Amino acid sequence: MIFRFSLYSFLRRQEFFAPFIMLAFLDKGLSFTAIGILVGIREIGVNLMEIPSGAIADVWGRKRSLMFSLLCYIVSFCVFGFAQDMWLFIPAMILYGAGEAFRTGTHKAMLFAWLTENGLQAEKKRIYGVTRSWGKIGAAFSLLPASALVFYSGDYALVFYLSTIPFALNALNIASYPSYLNASSNKPCTITGIVSTSFESFRSTWQVPVLRSVILECMCYETLFKLAKDYVQPAIKIFALSLPFFVGMEATGRSAVCIAVVYFFMELMSAYASRKSGTLVDYYGEGMAAKLIWSAECLFFSLAVVGVFTGMTWLTLLVLVAILIKQNLWKPILVCRCSEVCEDKHMATVLSIQSQAKSVLLAIVAPLLGWAVDSFHGEGAYALLPIWCFGLLLAGGIMLGHFSKRSSSNEM
Repeated sequence: MIFRFSLYSFLRRQEFFAPFIMLAFLDKGLSFTAIGILVGIREIGVNLMEIPSGAIADVWGRKRSLMFSLLCYIVSFCVFGFAQDMWLFIPAMILYGAGEAFRTGTHKAMLFAWLTENGLQAEKKRIYGVTRSWGKIGAAFSLLPASALVFYSGDYALVFYLSTIPFALNALNIASYPSYLNASSNKPCTITGIVSTSFESFRSTWQVPVLRSVILECMCYETLFKLAKDYVQPAIKIFALSLPFFVGMEATGRSAVCIAVVYFFMELMSAYASRKSGTLVDYYGEGMAAKLIWSAECLFFSLAVVGVFTGMTWLTLLVLVAILIKQNLWKPILVCRCSEVCEDKHMATVLSIQSQAKSVLLAIVAPLLGWAVDSFHGEGAYALLPIWCFGLLLAGGIMLGHFSKRSSSNEM
């Protein structure tokens, strides 16, 4: 089963368009404001469907929910490929959000249910880190065909269509999972059962202080990660166009080459970081590990701002890559902490609540920051300065909050 769990992660990250999605939207004539609105629509859609989707996964069946999620992804990829109008991007984003909502937390819940069934709870940090690392390896190796396709065709749309193939294969992989992983609740698959499961999970989550704290930090951390992930592509393009290489090549080709190199390194390092995430917690303890991670987050965004003002575009790009790699030290900690303080039958729902909190903040700030970038009218590296300043303020606030606490090192 570890092989099949890892295969799921590997195929799930075969989103060949992922390293180019911001550039693809800009190439289709969308402004940063429009892209921010689309991101907000996606997150609102995720937000509205997140908790019922988690409850549906726990009640109706986790395998069925994941397969429905993959179908939503596939349809959205096809629409992204041929869409040229904002009104077509909106339903595509809603479908993508549905895929995210029905996926988030569901596969993790299946993994932890399997670990419980086989008496491997003590190995959950290591096994989750291994399966997650295969996702990073998959993302790294997907860069070669994706970058080659963009380089030779100059058309971002083709990578959307290519992404449908591994997602279809993943549906077959999910179908092969043991039937006992399908659901862990005895409630009937009715509206009443879903509402009851959601209410119980909300109540149990709110009553546990550590869960409240984890969800708040997840909301902030995941928002910063998503922003860095989206805006690193324009940053790479700015850096690529400033290099004295391939000057006779068009911007799309130069960006494709630079993105391939940066993302390949980033994904391989992320895989390594994911495997070592448990070691960080075991050595420092969860409380100190969280302080170190937030301190690094604040430092990295500070260096990104310094890179802009000093003209060192490479420094800004380097710290953005570090932020994305560091995510893999943080997320396994959150997932494992949630698994320790909530019942298995509510696991998918609680993880969905955690993801929903992130969606709320991102849905608010993404359009505003897109508008800020468009209004700033900065040239080159200065164009993205509002993003890095926002990241610095938010990370700095959380870091100060951590160091002002007088709780024990095992509390957050």
